[in-house]
Amino acid sequence: MKIRILVILCLFALYACKKKSESKISEPSTVEQEQKEPVPALKFANTSAFLFTYRTKGTETIETNPVEMSNCQDDLPSEFIVSPGYYKLYMECYHFDEPGLYRFVDADQKATQRLVGSSDWRDIASAMAWVQTHGARDNALSYDELLELAKGDKLLLTCGNISKFFVSLLRTFGIRSRVVHSLTLDEWNSYDNGHTMLEVMNDDGTWVLLDVDMNRTFAIAGEEINLLRFSRSISLDNVDFNFIANDTNNNVSYYNPLIERIFGSEKRWYKRIGQVPIICDVTDCFFTAAEENVQRVQEYYANTLEYLNSKDFEARLYTSYLKK
Repeated sequence: MKIRILVILCLFALYACKKKSESKISEPSTVEQEQKEPVPALKFANTSAFLFTYRTKGTETIETNPVEMSNCQDDLPSEFIVSPGYYKLYMECYHFDEPGLYRFVDADQKATQRLVGSSDWRDIASAMAWVQTHGARDNALSYDELLELAKGDKLLLTCGNISKFFVSLLRTFGIRSRVVHSLTLDEWNSYDNGHTMLEVMNDDGTWVLLDVDMNRTFAIAGEEINLLRFSRSISLDNVDFNFIANDTNNNVSYYNPLIERIFGSEKRWYKRIGQVPIICDVTDCFFTAAEENVQRVQEYYANTLEYLNSKDFEARLYTSYLKK
């Protein structure tokens, strides 16, 4: 009898152990559930095939297709700025025949970018508007370092840095330009009192205001305007804001509420920062404003600017260039 009872107890213990084990297998712990992830059945090998290739022209992107390999003798140069010609890239031949930015994006979403230059500043402006995005990551880089980065990435620069870089770039193509500034007369704060842009000289000696940072040119009745005329048209109701390129301008690598504010009400922002024009020549910097605001502007810049009335400002910084 005792033996029978012991056998029954052993069988019961074995059954209980089995159920406990099954319970552990069928009900994994919360930690184990969190650690499990689906594993893809297929692995995709890297490939040199391009997802897309195009060149930019103004606000357009124009598809670029490979041509006969027999046309190519040279590999794509390592420099950002290249001369027109046929170049080999990833065992394919491409014709860099027109001014603008050429962009090649492979299956790993890595970009190769090259610039074919031009004597028309609009071609260069469009190309660089596609390359540059407002940000601060690259502000400390030199001109040569920025050219190197531009071969495969966006440039993240603030207004003053992109304007200085662009003036240097235009100079390599024999295009005259200058950095210009503006200041608000509204209540000052610690972050949004002015702006830096540039003016580019046309063949007839006139200056055109260009904001590469914000991807804009400005016109009244179809005529592109300079900084002085922009500041005189401070209501901006009759000023057209034209895109240089159809790129994405906001730096999405970090949250930038100021840029969201600007694009949320662009004309209101320009009305604020565009009230006082400031232009430097080789030796001095000049501004013009209503007489009641002169002292306030000079105090903001610690008396480093020279005041000119509107007529003298225009004569010295605009009309005189028409005679050169």
